[in-house]
This record gives sequence, structure tokens and C-alpha cells, in this order.
Amino acid sequence: MKKLLSIFSVLAIGISSIAQQGKLPVVISPKFKKDTLAITSFGAVHDGNTLNTKAIKAAIDAISKKAVVLF
Repeated sequence: MKKLLSIFSVLAIGISSIAQQGKLPVVISPKFKKDTLAITSFGAVHDGNTLNTKAIKAAIDAISKKAVVLF
């Protein structure tokens, strides 16, 4: 049992020292295109219970009026 605990202690110290040497990753904020709309501005509620179908449809209709088809 003592041997197992000493092996665990060595592993824990090794992992800890490796973790302290590394740098945390840089978090880059997302950048949205100017044609992106927030459905909350069309009445959507982000509570997990509200049915937001009408707000989503209104957002799709609004963006489709501004869209230019290039094909």
C-alpha cells in the first residue's frame, strides 16, 4: 500500500509540474458577418421553454429580404 501511495505521489507531482509549465490557450472571440441577426431582437426568449418559431421565421424573412443570390 505504501508503495502504491508513493507511486501516486510521484505521478501527481510530475503531472502538476508539467501543467504549471504550459500556457493556457488564448481564447479568440467569434466574429460574425454583418448579415448575422440575433433572433432575440425578433422576440425570441432564451429560457429553454419558450417556443421561438415565430421569432426564428421573422429573422429568416428579414435576412432573406436583404440577401443577394449570386448564382
